[in-house]
Amino acid sequence: MALVFISHAHEDERLAERLAALLRTALTLPPNEFFLSSEAGHGVAPGTSVRDSIITQITKVPTLIVVVTGHSAKSPWVWLEVGCRLGSATSSKPLFVVRSDQDMSLLQPVSDLRAVRLDDEGQLQELVKAVSTNLGRPTPEYLEYSSAARELTEFVKQYSPADDGSGSPSMFTRLSRSPHRWWFVGTAAVVILGAAAFVYNRQSMRDASSREEAAIANRNDVLVASVSEYLQLNAVLVTADGKPISDGKLLFSKVGYIEDEQSCRDKQDEKECTIRSTDSTGRFSVDLTEIQVTNREQKPVNVTVVRPRFPNYHALLEVDVRAMDKNDPPKRIVWSAMDGEPQP
Repeated sequence: MALVFISHAHEDERLAERLAALLRTALTLPPNEFFLSSEAGHGVAPGTSVRDSIITQITKVPTLIVVVTGHSAKSPWVWLEVGCRLGSATSSKPLFVVRSDQDMSLLQPVSDLRAVRLDDEGQLQELVKAVSTNLGRPTPEYLEYSSAARELTEFVKQYSPADDGSGSPSMFTRLSRSPHRWWFVGTAAVVILGAAAFVYNRQSMRDASSREEAAIANRNDVLVASVSEYLQLNAVLVTADGKPISDGKLLFSKVGYIEDEQSCRDKQDEKECTIRSTDSTGRFSVDLTEIQVTNREQKPVNVTVVRPRFPNYHALLEVDVRAMDKNDPPKRIVWSAMDGEPQP
């Protein structure tokens, strides 16, 4: 992802490249940190949706610079890029640059935002400072890039893009004299507002979706908490002659018997198994929602009892979870050793 997006018309490519050269020198940035656009979607990878690429770049890049000339002022792509940026609630405002005071009239659709003149070295310092602030970098000393700034101002004073000079009235002059100039301003404003609304609405939909997902998760937590007290199995593990077993571990699952503790731990993330240990009196308590048991089903729970030196003991708990109550007396689980003798 580039750090600086320079929006410009294709005819102003040379001007955009000179501006990028100044910023590279001032901020010591490599060429790949700049994304140069044009009205034809120049700079977008082949096979990629131009609109989607623009929206992605515009809303994520730290700095957007808009080169406003007679050509870019009539470019729907440039105004689309401006509108996308203005519609992003998390992005900084676009930075507008013009060649001179004569181009200021082209900024009427965004006249509330200040533009920087490229023919003024003092204002170029302001531009470098604004870009460095957006990038979170210290502002460089002017002497470090003064030569590049003077080169840009001299270039701008002699600059004449295709079909916008050579002795004929410039595009901004023709627009300012045209009886249809307000139509142009209105059209540009509609494009900006439409793009801004599109990005804003898309962001709002994402935010609304995130809020809805959070609300659903919260409701699920509340539901689990409300039913878990009724799915709390309190029990005591005893031998066949009624003696409590204090060294037992119980592996609970409703998807089949679990052979050992490690197998149970491997299934805990999927909520297919949970482990409980008995206390000195043989008692234990388990929340059956941990293995996705609900209070709407009647299904046996598989239990594997693990004791040191004894083979594992399997049992089915015929518990109707729909009738469980937290005040029920502890259920007795009777353990029997396989073959009656412990393993050596």
